[in-house]
Amino acid sequence: MAAISAKKRVALIAVTGASLLMILGAVVYRSAFSMPSKGDLNSAPVAVTVEETLTNPFKDQLPPWALEAIVKLYRLGIVTGYQNGNYGPADPVTRGQITTLLYRILRSTNSIGEPAGCVGTYTDVAKDHYAFYSTCLFKQQGWSGDTATFQPDVPASRGVTAAFLARSVGESLLNAMGEILEEKQYFDDIPIGSSFYRDTATVNVTGLMTGYPNGDFGVKNILNRAEASVVIYRTLKKIQQPVSSQETHSAAPEQTTVSSVPADQEESFSAVASCAVEGCDDGNDCTTDTCDLTKGCVFQNAPAGTACDDGDSETTNDVCTVGKCVGTEPAASSSSSSVAINLCANKDCNSGNQCMNDSCDPATGTCVHSAKSADTPCNDNNPATVNDVCDATGTCLGKVETPSCATIKTQSFASATNGTVTAYDKDYGLYLCTSGSDIATELEPQYGGVNFPAMSGDNLVYYRNYGIVLYNVPTKQKTELEPASSGSNNPAIGGKYVAYFKNYGIVIYNIETKQKTQVEQPNSGCNNPSISGTTLTYSCNYQQKTYNLQ
Repeated sequence: MAAISAKKRVALIAVTGASLLMILGAVVYRSAFSMPSKGDLNSAPVAVTVEETLTNPFKDQLPPWALEAIVKLYRLGIVTGYQNGNYGPADPVTRGQITTLLYRILRSTNSIGEPAGCVGTYTDVAKDHYAFYSTCLFKQQGWSGDTATFQPDVPASRGVTAAFLARSVGESLLNAMGEILEEKQYFDDIPIGSSFYRDTATVNVTGLMTGYPNGDFGVKNILNRAEASVVIYRTLKKIQQPVSSQETHSAAPEQTTVSSVPADQEESFSAVASCAVEGCDDGNDCTTDTCDLTKGCVFQNAPAGTACDDGDSETTNDVCTVGKCVGTEPAASSSSSSVAINLCANKDCNSGNQCMNDSCDPATGTCVHSAKSADTPCNDNNPATVNDVCDATGTCLGKVETPSCATIKTQSFASATNGTVTAYDKDYGLYLCTSGSDIATELEPQYGGVNFPAMSGDNLVYYRNYGIVLYNVPTKQKTELEPASSGSNNPAIGGKYVAYFKNYGIVIYNIETKQKTQVEQPNSGCNNPSISGTTLTYSCNYQQKTYNLQ
């Protein structure tokens, strides 16, 4: 008991023995662990079962298969929601968010320290960007590409996520498990020579990510916030799990898309059990630490003015301010001769933004940033743009040159055609090419979150940021069937009908009557619709179903 802090000792006394079983009685997730019997901390352990209720802290609905991961990561401060109180489980997760989540779990497990010397690591990640430190760490460790830009706000694909996971955590787990990758094809869509081969194989063998039931990994598929939370929570448990209990995984044992249901719902200790047994000391003199037996550890700011020690011998009158210990800097000694003090000495005010004028006010030591004049030449480090100049807000912008149809055809990863007009998906933008012409028409801009185009006659339907858009080629009219972030995906078209899944239900849209029909209700585990003639085919919970469109 000597090693347990005062706060933790109080928590142990409050809930030891039979009282723990009386207090923790809610039922949803059950965990078992051992603790000494009542009255003797050195006696043989007694089996204790802790049952815990997981309550959704957000206003919007969370998919059941991701509830545990999201709630527990939220309690740990790893994930947060939007300011409107929603979590947005179907919203796409970005490259910057993935690195930030990995950075947080590595910091929470004391696996890494805060990186230093991060100024100018990536030109498109400013100091005030939420991903500034995580992207800096990833570049310093060699976990991300050695490029000038990172594109933190671009949606993260499964392939990119696998690369970040494998390099930051997977390789270390592989070594700890004593595993060596076999020279074999782990996924049907990733040959041994692929640039994604080692990363996807590593996350598969270590159990961090798996593939689809058809044997593919789907490197270009975009992760949403719910899927990313499941992967990050699984990674956190792997880091905390003893090496002897790690297991290897087959090529594609489960599906990690929006319709997958994780098989493992158990863990060695629940959040509540850890709170009750280990206590809640965060080591901060300016917080009051308590154990809430329904939520876990709760840390509240101590009253303003509470005495504390900020650890700086040169400050005085240390008091708590908004949960932090703040001391007063010693006043400069007066003398008969006034000496000017330059508060900007050795201060770095470089914002890393080539479109900003950076300076320091020597009187206050405050960094001052102002936008350079508009049309100042700059470089946005995007090879797809030309004539890059600064705008009035201090942002470097370039003009995107629409590539030729011949170029787009070789670089597209998804397309649809009616025989005369072809829609190409390139870099999550959408371009139209007409037979006999090499001039491409930009329908949606590069990195516009577009995917899964499908055509029937003069009508084109496609996915855009978890919304569905219908486009008529002759009239050039766009119709938003479902708005962005509505949980919609995988559109299909045949004749006058459009079908897509929305929040794991199936919806059909009649182009002529403009009427929608809900074929399967939300949260039914349905996806992958296709239309042949007047028959709609789709799957629900991995079972194929059909629907007559007439």
